[in-house]
Amino acid sequence: CNTIEDLCNLMNPTGRYYKLNMQNIVSNQHKTVAAENQRVENYKPTVEFRQHSATTNYTKVSSWVRFCMAMVKNSEKLAAPKSLKSSRGADEQFEFLFEYVIKDRALRSVFVNRREQVANDHSMRV
Repeated sequence: CNTIEDLCNLMNPTGRYYKLNMQNIVSNQHKTVAAENQRVENYKPTVEFRQHSATTNYTKVSSWVRFCMAMVKNSEKLAAPKSLKSSRGADEQFEFLFEYVIKDRALRSVFVNRREQVANDHSMRV
């Protein structure tokens, strides 16, 4: 990604209904309102973390909370990572996310295991 808009469109390619919704960063970027003959920017660059699916599984819930907290904390304090080339696949983007943004090996391991479990469940249904 070379721009914030590219990143938002990569994370949310078909709109805002993802667990990590970044569309307000793009959609509100250009909205303005007029107030008393002055141009006032109505720009609220927010990231929306949608709720996790219903579960009583502590690992799933705590991992999602830790992921959200790491995303916010590390995005605030760390320098922006290099942009991804559009030719990078999902696996490489996943590794990049955990290596340069989340920076939590134990949390990465949880999500790797979960990704494998979901893939196995899907292949058994097909």
